[in-house]
Amino acid sequence: MVNFAPYFVAAEGEATVEKVADHVEMIAKVAGKKHVGIGSDFDGIESTPAGLEDVSKYPNLFAILIKRGWTIEDLSGLAGGNFLRVFEGVERVAREMRAEGAKPSMMLYSKRPDLPVERPEMRDL
Repeated sequence: MVNFAPYFVAAEGEATVEKVADHVEMIAKVAGKKHVGIGSDFDGIESTPAGLEDVSKYPNLFAILIKRGWTIEDLSGLAGGNFLRVFEGVERVAREMRAEGAKPSMMLYSKRPDLPVERPEMRDL
């Protein structure tokens, strides 16, 4: 998911909708267009790229990507289709695991020093 935080997409003071489009394309080049989506993070960032101040400005981003050769199918995936496709698989696996009697794992990843709870029994996982 592409985060629009200015410090993720450009040098300080240079974040624009064009830079976000560059960021989207870089991720698509690495992972493929079927594996990129919009995450924006409007509810968690203090500033926004110029030309992409809120969701009403998404057409600005899409217009740039269309000029760069993105198809309607590509944009549909970016806008949410890719997310929905992935989560259909997540839901399917969850149903299968539930049917098999699998229980949720409460294990913590030991290499996450930012976790607030120390669980010595999980250190060597």
